[in-house]
Amino acid sequence: MIRAGRARVKLNLRGSSRRADYSPDALLTSAEVAAMLNISTEALKDWRLERKNLLRGRVGPRFIRFGRKKGRVRYRRQDVLDWLEQRTIETK
Repeated sequence: MIRAGRARVKLNLRGSSRRADYSPDALLTSAEVAAMLNISTEALKDWRLERKNLLRGRVGPRFIRFGRKKGRVRYRRQDVLDWLEQRTIETK
């Protein structure tokens, strides 16, 4: 369990053959972020594509693309946690 401000994020890295790196600068695959957010990898892909068409705000977390247009995509753990924190709504 990782605490990001008030948000709690349960990481689900089952099936991953590599050791879990919980540092803020760790680079996560789309599959790891999708599991972390409990969404499909297709939803993450859609968010990346939608980002180009929006004039304001971000649909999904920031990502890094290695290579050309179809290059590998990675997410910094801290960027994902920050994105979640920005979407946290406080209740009274």
